[in-house]
Amino acid sequence: MSTPFKYYHDELYETAEAFVAFFLQNSWFKTGNKFQANSTGRGGMIFRGQTNAAWKLLPSAFRTDALRNFTPQPPAHTPAEAANLRRYLGTHLHAEGRAVFIFLEAADRMGLPSPIDYTTTRDGIELLQALFKDDANFNYSRPFPEKSFERATALAQHHGVPTRFLDWSESPLVAAYFAAVGVSSVGKQTPDADQDIAVYFMSAAQLKEDSPIEIISAPRHENSFLRQQHGVFTNQRHANQYLLDNKAWPTLEDSAGSEVTVNRARLPARLANNLLRELYDLGVHQQTLMPSMDNAAKIYSYANALFSEMDAASVVLGPAMMEHLQATIPSTNDSADQPAAPLPPA
Repeated sequence: MSTPFKYYHDELYETAEAFVAFFLQNSWFKTGNKFQANSTGRGGMIFRGQTNAAWKLLPSAFRTDALRNFTPQPPAHTPAEAANLRRYLGTHLHAEGRAVFIFLEAADRMGLPSPIDYTTTRDGIELLQALFKDDANFNYSRPFPEKSFERATALAQHHGVPTRFLDWSESPLVAAYFAAVGVSSVGKQTPDADQDIAVYFMSAAQLKEDSPIEIISAPRHENSFLRQQHGVFTNQRHANQYLLDNKAWPTLEDSAGSEVTVNRARLPARLANNLLRELYDLGVHQQTLMPSMDNAAKIYSYANALFSEMDAASVVLGPAMMEHLQATIPSTNDSADQPAAPLPPA
């Protein structure tokens, strides 16, 4: 039996204020020198939010039936059910690549800019050929997709196509937003009573060329959402070989093992609204992370969903505002044409 994965830092915070303060004040996330100032992530860290801390970090393409609605030839079985794992893997890789290419072609036909490149469609074809030939001598530990296809895969991932990449951010506050929004009054999920949300974080510096996990960056000028979210991605280099050895796809924790340190901070999911209100005051919300005309139209509904539960009677007014209200609300003895008092100084 494998040893359960242990997060280096794994703490449950009792309030949204303490949760945010951890990321804003802890020295781990401070820029310490000129090298960190020009490196990936805040304090050299990257961050990922998740609505349920009980879930491991599993890329969307590795989930059961994830590709079914994105390509005409998805894998017919789970890895555990496959009669021949190498051929199953070949089918899966073909489906992953085809799903991304269908996305690119659709965007191109709609006149939307995309990194579609028909000259690279056969890059890495020897991997697929070896799998469909059931070649036991081929080196299946090589990364997938090919370097020439990473930019396209990252763009597809960010737009909802299942890929083997995981979304991360260089900002802990962005990750906190995505951890909370799904189980808040803004989202559609109702959390379990004992459910925690989590922000995962790890040092980008440890993800070197020989690391089992690599960082994938995509041009942000092509995608305003990715730019606003300070987005980066990770890929698990040896996922294919792991599948062949274990008849299951690896989570990021499986790939990390003892070679990569992963951390997380947790918060009870019932405090998701509190966390989003903290982030709102820090300028992190739906409209700043996903700027579009559609989201501009939702600015009031977003704020209303977060703040309507707060009793207006509990708002404490300052002395100057109280004096102004008393002066401007007419009493029964006031003349109807009495001029209103001037606004109090700011």
